[in-house]
Amino acid sequence: MELAPGAAMFARFEHRTDAMVALLEDAAVAMQARCDRLRGVTRAHVATPARPALVVVVDELAHLTAYGTDPTLRKRATQALSPLLSQGRAPAATAGAAMQHP
Repeated sequence: MELAPGAAMFARFEHRTDAMVALLEDAAVAMQARCDRLRGVTRAHVATPARPALVVVVDELAHLTAYGTDPTLRKRATQALSPLLSQGRAPAATAGAAMQHP
């Protein structure tokens, strides 16, 4: 809700839970594809206008991963976030999140 006024600043903005999860999955796939391109060539992506850093901003992280009512969506969100959070440095993929109740 709080990020909606700035939606035009993002390449992609989602507010429905299912679409937010799909965005996370797409980001994880894009990060993995970048890793595949870098493997054996270099250990770090250098961001350019054609291939910028991938920055994912998640509002309501707790809803996506713990409090949401759909267990399938919670699992998909966690599965998509895991590689972004643990393998994102070299391919220049960064995730930031906000939540109401940690």
